[in-house]
Amino acid sequence: MKQNADAAGLSYGEYLVMLAADALGMPQYAPPRPRDRAAELPIPELNTAKEATSKAA
Repeated sequence: MKQNADAAGLSYGEYLVMLAADALGMPQYAPPRPRDRAAELPIPELNTAKEATSKAA
């Protein structure tokens, strides 16, 4: 169970809720799967100090 929960990116409790929801035919009550952040586009970090001086000038 622990390996499956870890592989799904869920806590053990969330994994048990997911199993129960699936077994009862109520998938709407299953916890949402975590987002795959590796597949998302990167957002560059802004240097706020540099921008603050540029805007003030």
